[in-house]
Amino acid sequence: MPEMQGVQKNTLYVGGLPEEVNESILHAAFIPFEDIKDVKTPLDQATQKHRSFGFVPFLERAPPPWITWMVLSFMDVCSPSRPAGAH
Repeated sequence: MPEMQGVQKNTLYVGGLPEEVNESILHAAFIPFEDIKDVKTPLDQATQKHRSFGFVPFLERAPPPWITWMVLSFMDVCSPSRPAGAH
C-alpha cells in the first residue's frame, strides 16, 4: 500500500486534550520517551483556543501507542477542569 502523502509514520495524533494543555505542556509530556520536533496544537479560528488535539512529531520513530494512553491518562488526572475519569 502506498504511503499517504503528508502523513509521517513518526507523528502521533493526540486527541482529547484538556483546554489548559498547551504546546509546551504537550512537549514536556512526551519528551522523556523520544526526541521530538515542534509540537502542534491547531487553533480554532473563532476562539483562538486549540481544537482539543495535537500532533507530536518524533525525530526517529513514534513510541508505542501505550505511551500516548499513559501520558493522556496522567494529564487527565492532573487536569483541574475535569473530574477524575471524565473523557
